[in-house]
Amino acid sequence: MAFSCGITKAGPNDPIYKNGWTVGGTKSTPSQNDGRSTSGKSQEEDSQWQDQLKEFGVQLAQEVREQISGFDMDCIEAYKRGDRIGLVFEGGATFQPINERRLAMALNSNQGSDESSIVDCFIKFVGNYEYAGKDQFVWDWVSYHQLHHGTGYGSTMRDHFNLVSYIRKHKEKYPDLDSRISKLQEIATDADSFGNGSLALVYLAYYYAAIVGEEPREFVRYITSFTHANDDATKAVNLLMDIIEGKHVEAPTEEFIRANCIAGRATAYNTLLTAIFIADAGGEMEVIRRGVYVCGDTDSTLATAMLLWALKQK
Repeated sequence: MAFSCGITKAGPNDPIYKNGWTVGGTKSTPSQNDGRSTSGKSQEEDSQWQDQLKEFGVQLAQEVREQISGFDMDCIEAYKRGDRIGLVFEGGATFQPINERRLAMALNSNQGSDESSIVDCFIKFVGNYEYAGKDQFVWDWVSYHQLHHGTGYGSTMRDHFNLVSYIRKHKEKYPDLDSRISKLQEIATDADSFGNGSLALVYLAYYYAAIVGEEPREFVRYITSFTHANDDATKAVNLLMDIIEGKHVEAPTEEFIRANCIAGRATAYNTLLTAIFIADAGGEMEVIRRGVYVCGDTDSTLATAMLLWALKQK
């Protein structure tokens, strides 16, 4: 089955583009004093955090819908739901009968992994951000993310957070934006990560780029390169943008997934191909059940599959 979300994509000279987007009205400048982690909060604090995310999410969706056809906050909610359900089965044996009792529990889970944390942080960040160029955005975003991220991140992102913290603390070594950006890119290139964390921001960043007057594909590739610089990650990011833009992608077979994606390394491209197979199952519950059946890196594959499924509903 082919995927197509049917958006109307405009070029960089289209009137839908607008610089200086300020949904929240003020620029967010991350600092050690303005941040808090999403882990270790009280129930009341967690509720307030979720309310803020919903508010910023609604503002983001309204702003984008006014200027570019295709963005839908329901796609992000579907992505996060897939993450929450998939996390319950993370690391399990692949292609096994579904534990129905465990699935019933997973359907009511409110605990997400790094996938949910990434999109939550990005929505909150851009809701208060006044755009002033790609490099400044990258530094402000990685600083904000390092200060506000939750738990469940893999080694690539943990190393990245440590690097951002180090750069910020050693201003004598990295006194200006150019030196900070250069160091981030140097280490990302050296690390050469192919992880599927590169997929989490693609949908949100694609539409945010249009709002601030950047070419979406170039913008997405640029910001994801500061954590995932391997060609496999770039290939996956490009394919996901193809799907967002409505290009037809044939779903792979189960045999292909078994032989080439699940048995091998959990790369970004393998994750996306697996998600395409899962999303081809049919209705929402069919997609969820297929994701649980495939299992493996389930939070990532099912989150991405649910995003693809939501795109098909538009």
